Amino acid sequence: MKYKKLLSAFLATAMTVATVLPGAGTIQAEAAEAPQPIKTFSFENALDGSTAKTQANSGAYSGTITYDTGKSGQAVKLGDYGLQMNTGKIGNAYTISLWVNPTQNLVDNGSLIFMGAPKGASEYWSSVAGDGGGGNIKLWSNNGSDFAWKAAFTGVALAKDEWSLVTYTQSGNDAVLYINGEAKGSGGAAISLNQDNSDLYLGVTNWDADGLFNGLVDEVQVYDEALTADQVYALYDTTAPEDIFAEKGFTVNAELSVYTGRSAELDVVLPVGVAASDAQISYSSSDASVATVANGTVTGVKAGTATITTTVKVGGTTKNAETQVTVSDLDETEIPVVAKYEMNSGSGAAVADTSGNGFDATIVNPNGTSYEKDGDRSVLKINSADSYVTFPTSIYEKLTNKEQFTIQAKYARTTLNNAWLFCIGSKAQSTGTNYLFYAPFFGGNVPRAGIKDSSESLYNFANKSFSADTYYTVTMVFDNGTISIYVDGALVGSPLVTTKTMATIVANGTQNGVLGFIGKSCWSADPNYTGSVDEFTIYDAALTEDQVQLSDADVLQKKLEALDILGDKNESLDAVVYDLNLVKSADGFDIKWSSDNEDVITADGKVLNSDEDTQVTLTATASYGLLTAEAKYTVTVKALDLTLLKAVVAEAKEMQADVFEADSYQALQNALEGIDERVAAVKSQQEAADIEQEIRTAVSKLVYKEDYKDPWTKIEAAAPKEDAEYKPGESEALFTIPEGLENCVTVEYSSDNEEVATYADGKVTAVKAGTAILTTTVTAKYDGWKMEYGTYVTVKGEEPSVTSITVKTAPEKTEYKIGEELDLTGIVIEAAYEDGTKKEIDIKDCTVTGFDNTKAGTQKVTVTYEDQTVTFEVTVSTKAVSDIFDDVDSEDWFNDYVQNVYDKKIMTGLTPTHFGPTDTLARAQFALMLYRMEGEPEVTTTTAAFPDAGESWYKDAVIWANQNKIITGYTDSGLFGPADPITREQMATIMYRYANYKKWDVTKSADLSTFPDASSVSAYAKDAMAWAVANEIIQGNNGRLDPQGSAVRAQAATIISRFIETYPVFE
Repeated sequence: MKYKKLLSAFLATAMTVATVLPGAGTIQAEAAEAPQPIKTFSFENALDGSTAKTQANSGAYSGTITYDTGKSGQAVKLGDYGLQMNTGKIGNAYTISLWVNPTQNLVDNGSLIFMGAPKGASEYWSSVAGDGGGGNIKLWSNNGSDFAWKAAFTGVALAKDEWSLVTYTQSGNDAVLYINGEAKGSGGAAISLNQDNSDLYLGVTNWDADGLFNGLVDEVQVYDEALTADQVYALYDTTAPEDIFAEKGFTVNAELSVYTGRSAELDVVLPVGVAASDAQISYSSSDASVATVANGTVTGVKAGTATITTTVKVGGTTKNAETQVTVSDLDETEIPVVAKYEMNSGSGAAVADTSGNGFDATIVNPNGTSYEKDGDRSVLKINSADSYVTFPTSIYEKLTNKEQFTIQAKYARTTLNNAWLFCIGSKAQSTGTNYLFYAPFFGGNVPRAGIKDSSESLYNFANKSFSADTYYTVTMVFDNGTISIYVDGALVGSPLVTTKTMATIVANGTQNGVLGFIGKSCWSADPNYTGSVDEFTIYDAALTEDQVQLSDADVLQKKLEALDILGDKNESLDAVVYDLNLVKSADGFDIKWSSDNEDVITADGKVLNSDEDTQVTLTATASYGLLTAEAKYTVTVKALDLTLLKAVVAEAKEMQADVFEADSYQALQNALEGIDERVAAVKSQQEAADIEQEIRTAVSKLVYKEDYKDPWTKIEAAAPKEDAEYKPGESEALFTIPEGLENCVTVEYSSDNEEVATYADGKVTAVKAGTAILTTTVTAKYDGWKMEYGTYVTVKGEEPSVTSITVKTAPEKTEYKIGEELDLTGIVIEAAYEDGTKKEIDIKDCTVTGFDNTKAGTQKVTVTYEDQTVTFEVTVSTKAVSDIFDDVDSEDWFNDYVQNVYDKKIMTGLTPTHFGPTDTLARAQFALMLYRMEGEPEVTTTTAAFPDAGESWYKDAVIWANQNKIITGYTDSGLFGPADPITREQMATIMYRYANYKKWDVTKSADLSTFPDASSVSAYAKDAMAWAVANEIIQGNNGRLDPQGSAVRAQAATIISRFIETYPVFE
């Protein structure tokens, strides 16, 4: 029943502060429908659905719940416990109202109202909590980013041992705290009742061990909207509006000044508890020829005075109040100028005074300045920190009243330091005194103005900041010690009231005929100003606020035309997609907006995208005192595009339950509940983006099961085997995804030779004989990590027999050195089959024998495949003879021949380090060379062939040569002559006989008569010499045969090498 009593307060509907809304004739607002709470807790010896909680999230309270006399009926007594109200998630706007009677002051951070999730769940919370423990409370909150442990307000008093109505409202991030119907604190806070697991707590925090609230709590009401100030007051005071009005009446301006053709608003203030809907308001003018009034707007008609009467009626009570209106003509506002510097041209150091008074200013260090055009402005640009401008004391002397004047400057600063824009005072010293100044940037990016005599400094602190590289008009009004600062016609900060006199400042603070500076401080250590100065004017009067505005009347229009309304997400006015930033104020000017198509863009900038691109014109209007302006912005709103939202929803719907923990997956399903209907109802791209972000957030909070994050233990256990052998037509399941991992991984199957074996869905099928590598590629969905598993498959079938093999292509390398390994790169072996087919065989499938890298010479390498063989030759050479023998150089003409016979072990050298290339070759040595060429065959006798041929190192060679009629000895003596130098015709004869012995073709013969010494060839040697010359085994020696000449070892190596090139000695 208390529930009904409390709600009745809304039927009276009160308003904390109300001003008249526009309307025709008598104004009467309609009463709004009273808001209804979603939960009410009266605590009539019951907790009404709330749960007692102990401190620091430690669970439900198990003791006795205590009740006492409340604000109305019974109240719950807190102290050993607090309450979880079990409201759950409410949304982005809510109100919590409760009567409290503290018996103790809240300790610092101790919670009265706590909103948020349980500890460890979500770092979103807000708390109305103790502030220092002295009876004050604060609002602080955390969302892990822009509201990280941030206090929205502090120092709000909460009385002890008496009942107070505490009401907390929040809409978005905007929070307000009311005590007994009056707003006491406001600021930004995290949205803490918009999480799935969030809840409302009273007297206890669900996070930390902060102190509990001690006292009584009664009549708790929770709303799913942010109540207005008058609705909050109605919860506190239910006095009838008429009774309040009868007692307190209303207020309206006592005086009002307007100019002809200009308008101003009356400010009608109703008392707390009287809403606009309770009042009928009307107006009348005593002289409509001077001033008219309509709906609270007074318009000046002609110069004069009139009385405006405001009549307010609440119920049966009527009250009146009068406003004295003075109307002035605009042309009466012209104020004389003492000095004016337009900065549009100049030469040298002089800056012309365009007022006509001849008070030219002077540039100090003019090389650091320049006159430039900046858009439609002509400016003096101060580029150097050493440059500034001085203006003369004669300006001060010209003033009619030297304690009343105005300085106005148009500027755009580049400096981000405490530089002064201008000052009166010209004694720059380490400790400046006696000056008046203005600095556009001074600590916290706000301007500062001030005055100082010899003993005291007083400052005017601005309440807003102004950007660099932006033009502003600053006006400083000095009126008998009171300093007022205007920027672009709007007052900044509060007027600084002092008792200082300009006479003192000028007398003690100027020198050398200089009244002051533009761009320089009276403190010598201060930095100078850098930036642009458009105009600098000194007026011979202390301008009123209206006169300040009229002195730069187009500033508001320029500001309206330069507004940045795009917002953070739109790229251009030609392609508007999301809500616009229709700013409500700019540098102190209030701005009103209208739209010619509110179905697409509302007056507060909300964009409602239609089915096609739509052009909309927005109108901004602003007024401030006498200043009025209007600017139009034409924008194109792009058609609604739900492609991305639908894709995100579709992706979210595809999330599989079996890969996520149940709670997190259910949270996603909750977010997707009714999603198709929500998407179908979307009217704006911003709404689509909000839903998209909501779904993305729910997806981001999904918690994967361990198998999904790390499936590899089970995958490794089920990995396919590395080798497999099949017959054509056979098949086998090679890999199966382990149970439970079906949605955790993706698997790709491939075969590098599908003519031999196919591989699909984990199953291998053998096609025909051959080999194939099957690859199983497993990819984890969680992080994209891939693993490849290879299986070497051999398929064996009935194939035709190999009848022969050939070396189709010889290997790239056939020349080796001792110790090098056989390199078969490039070799191609081709097999011929009994069915007439041929196929290239991988050398890896063959057996290769016959290569010995320890022996020099020509070697036959044998390749065997399927019992068939083929050979190819390689040459293994020893170490370079030029490195072995001291008497052989790689550049010698005989080097290659010596290398050849050395590699084939035909000649080995006289000693390990000497070959003896120029030594005469003996007959025994030549016999041994042929014997080695033949492979040193075994002889069947131990008896020397000749009496003088018995030495062991050549004995067998001579026996073998004699037995085979290659060497016959001297016929006249029967001796061999082993130490005799062998002649050229003897060498030819022995090689000729050896070729005959080998049954090689010796028919080729040359005509020896071409040589002048042909007649000196012995009869037995003629055929041999003719054969040797014809085969170029022996060539002429300086054009002669020289048959009786001896041969040196280098020549013997050459002749033997030519012989080997001619005949297949080593094949």
